[in-house]
Amino acid sequence: MKVQYPLLTSNPLLKVALSLLIIIFAACLLLNLYLDPIVTSLFRQQIGTLFDQNLSIDSIHLSLWQGSLILNKVSLKQPKNFGTGSMIAADHIKIRLKLLPLFQKQLLINSITLVRPHVHWVQKLYGATNFEYYTQRLRQASQPAAAASQSSKPLSIDLKKLSIIDGTLSFTSPRIAAKKPAFTLKDIQIRITDFQLPNPGKNPAQFHIKGIMDTPHPGRFECSGKGIFFGETLEFSANNRFTEIHLPDYGYLYPQSQLTVIDGDASIEGNIHCRNNYITSTQQVNITGLKVASAKSNVVTRTIMGISANTFIHLLNDNHQNLKFQFEVQGPTSQLKIHLKENITRAVLKSLNRKLGLNKAALPQLPNTLQESGRKLKNKLNSLFGK
Repeated sequence: MKVQYPLLTSNPLLKVALSLLIIIFAACLLLNLYLDPIVTSLFRQQIGTLFDQNLSIDSIHLSLWQGSLILNKVSLKQPKNFGTGSMIAADHIKIRLKLLPLFQKQLLINSITLVRPHVHWVQKLYGATNFEYYTQRLRQASQPAAAASQSSKPLSIDLKKLSIIDGTLSFTSPRIAAKKPAFTLKDIQIRITDFQLPNPGKNPAQFHIKGIMDTPHPGRFECSGKGIFFGETLEFSANNRFTEIHLPDYGYLYPQSQLTVIDGDASIEGNIHCRNNYITSTQQVNITGLKVASAKSNVVTRTIMGISANTFIHLLNDNHQNLKFQFEVQGPTSQLKIHLKENITRAVLKSLNRKLGLNKAALPQLPNTLQESGRKLKNKLNSLFGK
């Protein structure tokens, strides 16, 4: 039996449309085959060399259907003296390109999307981080003087969007905790728009970050703002929010503490501003269901913030299970990146001191010697959290 399709055979407009579709499909396929080796070569020459042969990619191919260069199984090694393994590893990276400049062998990028990347951020004892090595190389590559010495054009990046989907960040720092990593963030979603390098006009990029703190009782964090990055100085403003923080999960950060938190949840909300590499931050803390105990023996003979440890514990457990207070942290970025933990601890203790009213007028029954022992903030810090 012969089957006929009268619609296809009798409609000339449909024939023309189908023919055009076939021609367009074939043209795109040929164009994709033509441009693929050009784009791959440009990427390896202009981007791959920036990372000092530390960048490895399983496969690269151009997909005109997606308008993107697809990189599979990408790994960027740790810089020298920062250990082994990858600093960044991603299942896929999609780089959306401008089409017409490719015919002139120019690689102009519209947006970058990293899918399921794992980032291992490492900080040395003296404060240097692995990210600084690569950011310095990118900044140098964007300078005309550096490019002139290589007889090539300086690196230029003008991204409409940079996205990270389902990312993981592990942070290792001996200044924060002996544990490796010190903490881990997961399910990270990052969106950055209008990022430029170089940025002579100092146009700020917008960013939004959210994710989950990978602890036995996962907490959530979110941060959004705008800033100028990779410049001579760091400039940004941001609002941050941490919720569902189960305080006992973070006891390892203070192994020498006289106190141990048995129960309690916290939320933190505030803002961070950086101008000319100087950071100021104000944070509002809300703690509910707080319960603490002594982590060491001889609790009766010990003092915390100028009063006996036993009295301090009772003050928190009996009267201040729900606490609301504010603390501030400020200083140059070079100093804060080394002593951030200490500065935050000091600011929190200072705020608690005011909140609990630990002074002679509020607690007249305490011996003068105990009152005097709590006058210096440094002693309070060492007394509560250890050296």
